[in-house]
Amino acid sequence: MPSPFTQPHMKNYCFLALVLLATALVSCKNQNVQSSCDEPVSFVYNEPFELCQGNTAYWAENNEFSIVFKEVTADSRCPFDVNVNCIWSGRVEVSLRFNNIDQVFNDTIANGDITDPYQTEFAGRTIRLLGVSPESTLYQTIPQNEYKITLVVE
Repeated sequence: MPSPFTQPHMKNYCFLALVLLATALVSCKNQNVQSSCDEPVSFVYNEPFELCQGNTAYWAENNEFSIVFKEVTADSRCPFDVNVNCIWSGRVEVSLRFNNIDQVFNDTIANGDITDPYQTEFAGRTIRLLGVSPESTLYQTIPQNEYKITLVVE
């Protein structure tokens, strides 16, 4: 009876081990990308980050600059359902609070209209709203605590 560790079988075992290792690495990487809604978020300039409703994002270099995602103040986006045809994509507005040492600034950023500001300026920084999730669905209101936004600070 041949040994299971002969030359042809070893290639199969090595290949299987590499596939399992790659799967584990991708799984770990995906877990790091997802932000927890229970913990503050750290961000760096020019890199997009997610922020849950009610949570705070702090500048990674120090805690002098922070952003709080207060709430979604309006959401009229076209529902993301198969049987819906929209003439207009709709818009979503998010209320944010910015803190910088001794300055506090509240603003609303809208996403969805060409003319709407997707960004705001504060303390020499540009904050852009890149996206809002989850997608809107027909006949279902999204609870505030389920919203996440994607921002970038430049």
